[in-house]
Amino acid sequence: MFKVYFSVIIIDSFQVFTAHVTISFKSKSIMNTDANFYFGSHYHVYNRTNHKEKLFLSDENRRHFLKRYKHYLGDFLDIHAYALMKNHFHFSDKIKTQHKIETHLQQLSENENTITIHNYLDSYDKESVSNDLIIGQHQRFFISYAQADNKMHHRKGNLLHKNFKKSVFNPEKKVCLYAILPSS
Repeated sequence: MFKVYFSVIIIDSFQVFTAHVTISFKSKSIMNTDANFYFGSHYHVYNRTNHKEKLFLSDENRRHFLKRYKHYLGDFLDIHAYALMKNHFHFSDKIKTQHKIETHLQQLSENENTITIHNYLDSYDKESVSNDLIIGQHQRFFISYAQADNKMHHRKGNLLHKNFKKSVFNPEKKVCLYAILPSS
């Protein structure tokens, strides 16, 4: 069994607290970091900063990060858990159904459509282009957050690694994520 232990600051309903988290995998081999995104599947998505720079300098940065994540990805996936560390993050997400995603995309104005969204809507084989669609939304999120962070902290350049990692998992069999919360 492969285990990762870390402490994380969790922000939920604008309450900030520290938790100790364990992620357990049956083996490293299930962590295919180049897995394709498919409708209805569960994923562990993670990325880190370049040169171990700090990703979050304040709780406000964390709130903004989550707000942007939900803005760009909320119509494409459900967030089940997340961990925001100093220089990287982890999300446990489930991709929404094809019907829910298509309903959302058809309601977008022409100005909101990207080339990837056009390609998806024009495709006869939605499953084969769904990966590009979800990757494209993640990239839009990363660019949006980096631009805001760069402006706020008077810096330039890439904040996060270009190629984020993702692995598919069966939440009932492959992974266990739990947090030990402080007693109130």
